[in-house]
Amino acid sequence: IALPLLLLSQGIGGFAGARLHLSAPSNPALPLLAGASSFWVQAMLVGLATVAAPLTEEFLFRGVFYNAAKLRVGVWPAIILTGLIFGFVHPVGIAAMLPLATLGGVFAWMAETRKSLAPSILAHCFQNTFATLMLLLALAG
Repeated sequence: IALPLLLLSQGIGGFAGARLHLSAPSNPALPLLAGASSFWVQAMLVGLATVAAPLTEEFLFRGVFYNAAKLRVGVWPAIILTGLIFGFVHPVGIAAMLPLATLGGVFAWMAETRKSLAPSILAHCFQNTFATLMLLLALAG
């Protein structure tokens, strides 16, 4: 369900970034992974990115922020609001914030429709695992 929305938001973000002449900043995880002093440090960073960060972000954004916003503004405004906040707190540059905001909205929608954080936590873990693997492959190549 998220893929068409992510592709659309990625295209809009890329178009806006090109029109505004914004440079794409580096992912903040790249220097940390590239500069890891040992396999174990790199493994710890991968674990933080693929498990700890999704758990923390889902409990904070969907468990706390989304539920508080839903009580005040309703379901869809809360999904949009917390998605935008989720996207804009990630230090990835303006062009990449819109796809992350879309992903945050999808995670909120998943938590709302299933009445559980488990689906959004799993989806977030899968997303971060895929992104981390892509970073590791890029660093290896």
